[in-house]
Amino acid sequence: MNGQMSLTDYIGKPDYHGSNDEIARYSIENRFTNAIQMFKCCNEDPKEMFRSCHEYFVKCPVCGKQTKMFRHLYEAKQSWNKGE
Repeated sequence: MNGQMSLTDYIGKPDYHGSNDEIARYSIENRFTNAIQMFKCCNEDPKEMFRSCHEYFVKCPVCGKQTKMFRHLYEAKQSWNKGE
């Protein structure tokens, strides 16, 4: 349903279906990550940020609130939605 948060917005990992193909795994992880909708902060959409290819976090552009660093962007987005 549109506008409704799903369980993957809070917990879960992508299902790679046993695939070891890096391109297939990247595609599955990318779709999983993009499907997560994040809660707003200070009436603004939070920004997806990275420090390196394995250090992702989410940050509010207004107040500066941010998550800790995660290896995957979907983990940072889930942490944001949990209020961590």
